[in-house]
Amino acid sequence: MKILMAASEMEPFVQTGPFAHALSALSRELQALDHEVSIVLPFYRSIMRDRKYSPQSTGVRFLVSIGNEKIPCEIFEIDTACGIQAFFIGRDEYFDRPEPSGHSGYQNHSARFTFYARCVVELARRISPTPDIIQCHNWQAALIPVMIQDAHLPFKTVLSISQLEHQGNFWSHDFALTNLPSRYFSPSGLEFYGSLNFLKGGILFADAIVLPSKHCVKEAQQVEHGCGLDGVLREHSKKLYGIHNGIDESIWNPEQDHLIRAFYSASNQKGKSMCSAELLSSSRLAPLPTGPVIAILSQLVTGAGFDLFLPALDRLLAEDVRVIILGQTGNYDTALKVAAHKHSSKLSYQVEYNELLIHQLFAGVNIFLLPRKIELHRDSIMKALKYGAIPIVRTCSGLYPFIQDYDHANHTGTGFLFYDNTSEALLDSLRRALNIFRDKDAWKGIVTRAMSKDFSWKSSANCYEKLYASLLSSS
Repeated sequence: MKILMAASEMEPFVQTGPFAHALSALSRELQALDHEVSIVLPFYRSIMRDRKYSPQSTGVRFLVSIGNEKIPCEIFEIDTACGIQAFFIGRDEYFDRPEPSGHSGYQNHSARFTFYARCVVELARRISPTPDIIQCHNWQAALIPVMIQDAHLPFKTVLSISQLEHQGNFWSHDFALTNLPSRYFSPSGLEFYGSLNFLKGGILFADAIVLPSKHCVKEAQQVEHGCGLDGVLREHSKKLYGIHNGIDESIWNPEQDHLIRAFYSASNQKGKSMCSAELLSSSRLAPLPTGPVIAILSQLVTGAGFDLFLPALDRLLAEDVRVIILGQTGNYDTALKVAAHKHSSKLSYQVEYNELLIHQLFAGVNIFLLPRKIELHRDSIMKALKYGAIPIVRTCSGLYPFIQDYDHANHTGTGFLFYDNTSEALLDSLRRALNIFRDKDAWKGIVTRAMSKDFSWKSSANCYEKLYASLLSSS
């Protein structure tokens, strides 16, 4: 299959969040499945001026209509190291800016990404062979399915949505920029409570919509989680799919991770104790605890679970454990600094961290504590499991694909769950984990099961491949 990915960012060219890495990993895995994958991005200033890339002009130039204007576009290209062809939409007035993100405060996002969508459609018509699938990512590319539908083009479109909160909402007058017939600005089109909504248009006119999990598909159709689009999603529920993201095992794999002290695997876990010793040393904590090393990686904001964790902290540190908290300064900063000073040999609180430290953290800890709901931290949970950092998590309906509660009688499970939103429930789950940690054979079994789970992007790419094939077979 020939697959064209349309997105506002992709690693290594431009990255403002984890989505850019996810798209890069998915594209590589689809390429490995013998599909021809291309990506089309805005030609941001950061890409233009980075000498590592130096995209070359394809010589393809055309005009697109944005409102009453005819705007010229030039297409640039480069081949990535893994063989993926990257195209860049060149137009300085839209993309030659210090910040590439669609959330950076620029006033003409509607024009920028209407132009981008028009250019992607025109480029798709000129590529030979033409794409079988155009996969559009998030609101920045969500007008593409609408424009393809309006032009009666033969491409099948998939809209992937990372977060429903970001929809591309603009005032109604910006609809004129799209040059779509007026019938598209209606309750059954892009109109959303009097405004123009890019994401709603994509949901209506894409052939399939992908959310990050089956649980997200269910939640998105509920009033409390649908961000106003729940009714639209319910109407189009037959084309909703939940596909989990994966983790890049060329980067996140303790069997070959050169950023950690020692390699280890599910079948040979000896290296993990060396990683723990190095982490405790670098964190200036006392060595050789009889209990586990516990980590929290989270923003220090209301709703992150620290209102549950802090009341339990003194009782937890009465045990011979070590706790490492990596967080960004926020509501609980002062309380954590005081606690770290009080328990200086057992508790480390750090706000400055980097990729190296994150790798060393997952490799060196025995327990990964996540007081808030897992749906907000799927990526971290997958990495923790891969590195044998056993999660303690408050339960939610989307949990099962990641973690199963430990059952001592049957020796099953990959983590420890607590159900009530209270400090006592969290502490009880921690105590249960500490008791099992003392049983070395039982703990080794949990770690083995956790590390053996398949969160590779290959698995996710296989799901996308099946979706693409089903769309093409229905033509």
